[in-house]
Amino acid sequence: MNNTLAVEAVEAFVHSDYANRDIMHNLAHIHRILRVAKEIASHYEHDPQLLTLGAYFHGLIAGKEAEVRQFLEGKLQSQDIDRVVQVAWESQKDSQAETIEGKILHDAHLLEGGQDVYDYQVTRDGNSAGTVFRRDALLS
Repeated sequence: MNNTLAVEAVEAFVHSDYANRDIMHNLAHIHRILRVAKEIASHYEHDPQLLTLGAYFHGLIAGKEAEVRQFLEGKLQSQDIDRVVQVAWESQKDSQAETIEGKILHDAHLLEGGQDVYDYQVTRDGNSAGTVFRRDALLS
C-alpha cells in the first residue's frame, strides 16, 4: 500500500465497537491475532499494513463494512480500501482466503481462537503422549 495509516487512528475508530465485547471478540483478541499473524507473516512476503488493517477490521467487517470503507476514504486509495476489506473478510473463520495476508490472518484467528492445528502423537514405547504443533498445516 502506498499510504500509511496510523495504528492509533485505527484503534480510536474501532475502540467503541470492541469495548463491550467478550474476551474472544474484543480489542485484546485483535491484538492476540496480530501477535500470532506477525509470527506467521515473518516467513512470507506480505504487506504489513494490509495485514494490520485487516486484523483491526476483522471483527467489524460483517456488520459495518460501509462504515469501515467510509473511515478509510481519503486515507487510502480506493484499490487499497478494497484490498483491506477483502483481507478482513478473508480473516473470518469460514472464509476461503486468496491473499497471503488473508491466509495469514485466517490462520492466526483460528490459532488464537483455540482451533490450533495439532497432531496427537504417542511415543514408540507407548508410555507417553502429547501434541505437536503442525506449522505445515497452516496456510493450506
